[in-house]
Amino acid sequence: MALLEAGRLAELYVERPGQASIVGNIYRGRIDNVLAGLEAAVVDIGLEKNGFLHVDEIVIPGVETPRRGARGQEGGKKITDLIKPGQEVVVQVVKDPLKTKGARLSMDLTVAGRYMVYTPTGEGIGVSKRLDDRERERLRKAAKSLDLDGGGAIIRTAAHGAKREDFERELQYLFKLHQVLDKRVEEAVAPSMVFQEADLSVRVVRDIFSDHFEKAVVDDPGQYQRLRSFFTRTAPELVE
Repeated sequence: MALLEAGRLAELYVERPGQASIVGNIYRGRIDNVLAGLEAAVVDIGLEKNGFLHVDEIVIPGVETPRRGARGQEGGKKITDLIKPGQEVVVQVVKDPLKTKGARLSMDLTVAGRYMVYTPTGEGIGVSKRLDDRERERLRKAAKSLDLDGGGAIIRTAAHGAKREDFERELQYLFKLHQVLDKRVEEAVAPSMVFQEADLSVRVVRDIFSDHFEKAVVDDPGQYQRLRSFFTRTAPELVE
């Protein structure tokens, strides 16, 4: 996928079959081993290599866990207090496997939209630091008191210029995605994938496409329909 500025190539994104990133994918996995000395666990997620879950990435509903960096310190819960071998967990890939290392995992799940990243186990609303202070403050006011269904959200850089109705519409889309995810988790047998992150073309238009672009050219009819469908649900003003 290429981005052009004044007729010249500005950026190029390549994703080859069989070598696609798995960052963002969500799995129902099983704890294979707990490494107390490393404060981490090895998780079977059904891939060639097991994933790696650090204690700071463990989130258990209804169980209060210390803030990041405080685990294992005096008074803080150790990983052996939180999870056991054989236990099933729902995890998301935050870093791709590299050579002999398995994927880095987190139990703090996120569901990404165009303007927001919804965090079902989070709280409050954060705003991308890549936006200038004036726009960040405007977006905070626009998103104030949004119903996050008990979760949290991060407003993305792509939300520049977005209005409150944009956030409200997208939250309904993200809530539905999360409901589908919950259902798949219930029906899945560990280890297995329950959610696959969007492919490269959807990720790129989701993250950077805006009304500042003159046009997008797609040379695959199926992909074109997928992108139209995505914008119809998330940013209908950009469909044309």
